[in-house]
Amino acid sequence: MMDWLKKIVEVVPILLLYPLWAQLLFIVSGVLLTSSIIVFAAMYPQATKDESLPGLVQLGKKHGRRYVLEAVTMTWRLDFAAGAPQPKSADVRTVYTIFALEDLSPEKGSDFSEQYHTGVPGARVAYLQGTEQEKETERALQNKQWSVLFSLKKGQRKTVVTGAKILYPPDTPGQGESHGFGKLGAREQPFFYPNLEDVIGELTVVVQSETMTLQQPRYGDAGIWDEAWTKLDEASAPMLGSSDSEGIRHSVLVARWTKLVPKKNAGLLARW
Repeated sequence: MMDWLKKIVEVVPILLLYPLWAQLLFIVSGVLLTSSIIVFAAMYPQATKDESLPGLVQLGKKHGRRYVLEAVTMTWRLDFAAGAPQPKSADVRTVYTIFALEDLSPEKGSDFSEQYHTGVPGARVAYLQGTEQEKETERALQNKQWSVLFSLKKGQRKTVVTGAKILYPPDTPGQGESHGFGKLGAREQPFFYPNLEDVIGELTVVVQSETMTLQQPRYGDAGIWDEAWTKLDEASAPMLGSSDSEGIRHSVLVARWTKLVPKKNAGLLARW
């Protein structure tokens, strides 16, 4: 450091021999160089965090994906009949923000498929048209699956919405076993996002209702499981919120996860 200071001291008198405009140019250049070094050093820790899109892209390539999902939001809306302990139906909409790592098209195949399933005895899954062209591939009563067809150039992003409706029988007992959460109470129901192959930046699962008040979540009501349904991680505590406006009472339960990789399943348990 001292050697550099000595060199600067030696150079300063020489600068005085240059024209005024050249002196000003040298001064401005020095200030900009110094500022750049300070900003680089200050922002380096934040810039190198692996939470940005470049980090997600690298993770996607590591897992051999043709695209990554920057964000996924799955929203469930429960509808209860007056006085009923169990919902009569549940509407689900999932919003995907897709970033292409390769060119995607219906001709080449986008590798993007959707599936909604229920394990409740007697319940049925109804397929709902989304924002893109879709082709059904599975039409079982409790399981619907389809291909989502779209074009997307490498380096571009697209928002895709899919949906389904779960129709429950009137005599649904509301009890039983659930992988991940075990034995369920009479007024409990799990909501899962089974992630077979995607790399996801942020996953948000929302459960809401205007016909039933959701209850305060407990520790362990949200988590991540592997293929064998061994719990790997607890989510941050789910958030419960509510509103009462213009005669509409609304309650909402929210859980979030980041950096979800293939073969990791996320789940949220709701109570009312």
